[in-house]
Amino acid sequence: MKKIYINAQQSNSDGSSVVVKLILDGLLCDSKSDDINLLIPKKGQLSKISVNTENVTVRKDRFILPSLISRFINILRFWNIRAKGSIIITLSDIPVLSRVSQILLLHNSLLFSDAVTWKFPTNDFSLFKRLFFHIKISLLRKMLKFNLRYVAVYVVQSPLMKKRLIENFKLPASSIKISMMPRPFFDLEKTLPMITSPSSGRFRLIFPSHYKPHKNHGLIIKAVELHKKDLADIEFVFTFSKLAAPSQVNSEANIINIAGVSYAEIPDLYKSCDALIFPSLEESFGLPLLEAMEMGLPILAADRPYSRWMIGETGFFFDPYSPRDMVRSLHKLREKIHLGWKPDWSEALSKFPTSQEAFGKTFSQTANEIMEA
Repeated sequence: MKKIYINAQQSNSDGSSVVVKLILDGLLCDSKSDDINLLIPKKGQLSKISVNTENVTVRKDRFILPSLISRFINILRFWNIRAKGSIIITLSDIPVLSRVSQILLLHNSLLFSDAVTWKFPTNDFSLFKRLFFHIKISLLRKMLKFNLRYVAVYVVQSPLMKKRLIENFKLPASSIKISMMPRPFFDLEKTLPMITSPSSGRFRLIFPSHYKPHKNHGLIIKAVELHKKDLADIEFVFTFSKLAAPSQVNSEANIINIAGVSYAEIPDLYKSCDALIFPSLEESFGLPLLEAMEMGLPILAADRPYSRWMIGETGFFFDPYSPRDMVRSLHKLREKIHLGWKPDWSEALSKFPTSQEAFGKTFSQTANEIMEA
């Protein structure tokens, strides 16, 4: 019998909840006898996860210190675990100090040395916030590099991430496994209260994302400021918290922000829009791209390696540093849609697993391999 610790204490988003659930399902499907300890934060989306299995113990911890200090504390707290048959699965990018085998899910592409952490195309973040963001990522990158010695197996979500991991940290390819997120299961027949109704006559684009520098919301905001006439009948929908919303969001008539959207409401939000816009500079995977393809939405994305790999040539691309190029590509997409074009995502979707259990089973199989070695 294995004793498995799922360390998700520094993960707290809708996406984290999906990942934890998939891993738990995979572990429980493979073995009902393993002793599983799930460590999660006391507040946030992940704290709401429901587990109804006797062999899973859930521990919720409250973190009141700044995130960098909390992360440092988190990497120290597993050092005393040394029982034979113990395995740690870490989901928060930074490996913990450990005397037992550790599986690391690495999904923050900003931690690679070739990532964009300073060059942002607009000034929607102050110099202080940019500097703080850059320093924070640099420190996390150093913590990751120092703690790589405690990792037995790495799990990433795409071949591109595996390639970058090998190039940045000189790791053997045999120590890295690829486990892609499965295609989302949306119950499209389920009727939910419509979060918002499309404005009459306006072409609406959705960008579901938190407000962070690398997500590049500022490009859209800058495009609206510079090209008001060209975008007069265009509407952009953001989904970050009200506290994070910059002043331009409230002042521009064709930018709206819908805060507090749950994962269950995502399908209805997509259905209320004409296309997905995705200007992010860095992504390890880009879950909204997969969701939009599953919904059959056209996609307008930043021309970056992750987006080219995700959506292929069916998507429309733009220079993520040029508001003008974004507007130009947007109008090309809109004209094509008005001519009756609909995207065929079948080829792009074919590389993603349809089984909801596939992602979690990677961790279960890896744990078994470690125990048998």
